[in-house]
Amino acid sequence: MESKLLHLAVNSLSNEVDSLKTQLAELHREFARFKSIYGTNPNPTPTPEQIEKGKTVLLDAKEVMVILGVSFNTLYKLVKQGMIKRIKINQRRVRYPQSSITEYIENLKYT
Repeated sequence: MESKLLHLAVNSLSNEVDSLKTQLAELHREFARFKSIYGTNPNPTPTPEQIEKGKTVLLDAKEVMVILGVSFNTLYKLVKQGMIKRIKINQRRVRYPQSSITEYIENLKYT
């Protein structure tokens, strides 16, 4: 009786280990794919091809301030006036779509 229970437990654990090995192999493949796309840089600069494919590129406040040459207060005013759109990720993180920044710059050129 005990040997049957032990045998069932071992089989169950063996199946679970096989399942975990499969999941681990899938995670390794995903990681390799991400690493081939982004390399070792955790914050990759988007390539023109990625931008042209319609992927939404999100910039943080520091990047936007450098691009526009403005202070944080000026950036905040531009957002408040609706001239630049933002995406609130959580209570502390805000990102700005690159398309919104490009649109703002284009509007500056023609006014």
